[in-house]
Amino acid sequence: RAQQKLTPKIPALDQVLRKAGYKTLGFTANGWIDPRHGYSAWTTFRNQIHAQDSMDAERVLSLARAALKSVSKQKWFLYVGTIDTHVPWRARKPWIGKFADAAYNGPYKTKINGIGVEKIVQGKTTVSDADKRHIVALYDSNVSYQDEQLGAFIEELKGWGIWDDTLLIVTSDHGDELWENG
Repeated sequence: RAQQKLTPKIPALDQVLRKAGYKTLGFTANGWIDPRHGYSAWTTFRNQIHAQDSMDAERVLSLARAALKSVSKQKWFLYVGTIDTHVPWRARKPWIGKFADAAYNGPYKTKINGIGVEKIVQGKTTVSDADKRHIVALYDSNVSYQDEQLGAFIEELKGWGIWDDTLLIVTSDHGDELWENG
C-alpha cells in the first residue's frame, strides 16, 4: 500500500484547479493525502502526520485559516482533511459527558487506540456491554468535536464576508462499524 499513487492519467482536483489559476491550499492530518501519493499541485500544503505536529481538527483548521487569509481575495481551493474520528478516540469534553455513562470506570475511560480496537475486532480482547457503550461514546465525542470545529470555521468565513461565495463539500473516507450489526 505504501507504493499506491494516483494515476497521472486522471488529474487530482488540486492539479486541475491550479492550472485554472486557483491558489491551491491543502492542510490535512491524513497521511495518504500527500505529494508522494499523487497530490502534488499545492500552492501551500502541510500534512500534520508527516510534520509530526498535532493532528487535532483545531490545529489543522488554524493552519488553513492562516493560509486562507493571505489568498482570500483571489480564486482559491482549500482542502482540509481532519481525522479526529479515526483512532485513537479520546474522551472529548464536553461531549463525552453527553454520551457516556458517568459511572463507567473501565479500561477505555479516556481513550482507545488502534491496537485496542484491532484486538477487539480480532477477538483477542473481550469487552463488556458497558465497554462497548463507552467506546461508542468516545467515538461520538470525537464526531461532535470535529463538527464543532467545522462549524466555527464556517462562522469565520461568514465573518470574513466570503461565505456566500464559498462552495463547501464535506465528505468522509469511511465510517466505523460499532456493533450495529453484532
